[in-house]
Amino acid sequence: MRLAFVALLFVACPRAGAAPGGTTEALPADGGELGKAMIELKQAFQAADKARAAKLLDPGAWHLDSKESGWFARISEQLAKFSPVGGRRQGDRATLFVADQQPYYAMLNATRSSGAWVFDSPIPVGSRLDPSGRDCSVLPTRFPCAATSAPDAQVAGTLQSYRVDPETKARFRPAAVLDGLAVRMVDPQTQELKSTLIVLSGTGINPAMVGLSSEPDQVSGWLKSPVLVLEVAPDGKRAAVKYADGISPQSFEVTSGLRIDTQTPNRVRGELKTDQQGVAQFDIIFDIGTLSDCLAGVYQCGD
Repeated sequence: MRLAFVALLFVACPRAGAAPGGTTEALPADGGELGKAMIELKQAFQAADKARAAKLLDPGAWHLDSKESGWFARISEQLAKFSPVGGRRQGDRATLFVADQQPYYAMLNATRSSGAWVFDSPIPVGSRLDPSGRDCSVLPTRFPCAATSAPDAQVAGTLQSYRVDPETKARFRPAAVLDGLAVRMVDPQTQELKSTLIVLSGTGINPAMVGLSSEPDQVSGWLKSPVLVLEVAPDGKRAAVKYADGISPQSFEVTSGLRIDTQTPNRVRGELKTDQQGVAQFDIIFDIGTLSDCLAGVYQCGD
């Protein structure tokens, strides 16, 4: 039923230039093809092989001709610490989850081009989180307990930033949005729903990292941009949006272009299709579980 709803949204709202929908799938624990590409990337940097490394990196962002052996050695030292621990893929975009022995969790995003995976960056980006986490046997729905991302959650679409890349001076390319999670924000006094917090991400969301996060905002903090956080009103007719594009955070409110199904128990299904001048164009659909809850304004969502 969830995938049927996603398909229906795309059929109902076709338009020229719209990004095709897709299903976000879990990668195997070793990362599959993407894990093998990471091993090759490690080997290329260890050997300071510019030609081999260049084939594994986004050619629009990485130019290695002028790089010295010391630069390769520094990145090789970082890469050597990490091993794949799964990931998420939607079509030609994917996120490889990696971790070291601490564990420090991180991510590498990649695009499949001409039959091969190329990484956005050779440097894993992530966060060190409190290893204790919450005991979900006590409060089984209190965040991060019961919070689910892909493949249970399905998110698809694109956003096109109006910003210019400060380094290349070119307009950012359209970015695929492929994962998300949702949390019911509950009034601590009345226990009534205040809002539904929805995180939509261009990076796959690692469940292990979610499980060690104390509040929903922490998830959007460790994800790589682009990231959107929608705070949807109980009636589903409006949302306050926070958008991180990697340059500076932006906020706006949306009513027109937001469509939310509030009738399905324990799920939020909807669409964000809006053109925010000076910010970005958003064309995203989502179907995400909402079993997880958080006491609004209470430290670590409350005990």
